[in-house]
This record gives sequence, C-alpha cells and structure tokens, in this order.
Amino acid sequence: MTTNRPQTLVSIDLHEDGSLPDDPAHPNIDNAARYPVGVQGTCLLRHDATDEFVNVRVGGVYVDDGITGTIVELGPWSMSPLEAKQLGETLRYLAAATDPRLA
Repeated sequence: MTTNRPQTLVSIDLHEDGSLPDDPAHPNIDNAARYPVGVQGTCLLRHDATDEFVNVRVGGVYVDDGITGTIVELGPWSMSPLEAKQLGETLRYLAAATDPRLA
C-alpha cells in the first residue's frame, strides 16, 4: 500500500505565557508548564485494529519541571531527543527495505 499522506503543521492555542495547554496524554510532575520546541505537526496514520485513520500529534516540548527538560512527543508517547533520532533512523531504514524507491 503506497500512500502520499504528508505531515501537516498544526497551530496550537497557547497560554498567555507561551506554554501549551494541559494534555492528559502527557501528565507530568506537579502539572509543570510545557512549552513547544520547533515545529508541531500531525501525521495521518492507520490504526490497524480499527481500520481507521487517526491524526497523531508530533512535536518537541520543553517540560519545565526541573527534571524532564526537552522531549519529543509522538501521539501519547514521549522520548528523549536521542531516542527520537534512533526511531527516525530505524523508520528510514525500514521504509527503504520495504520500498526500493526510498533507498
């Protein structure tokens, strides 16, 4: 199945101080403020079990809790910048392995 669904940028209504609204998918210590870092977007992905297409949010976030710092959020998951880089490299490798045109 070959699709051409691009990632789309999303605009987010920020609080007056520039922080993101609370997100129940990403709770944190003491309900610390979360600030957007870089481009925020969505990817339209197929959920196999339901055969539905779902917009999955992706973005960089700085969590101001004195511990977490900068992370990458992908849907309900979060990861360190290094883990995000490793995931990206793995996905690029798998894409090329499954479709020679992407090598």
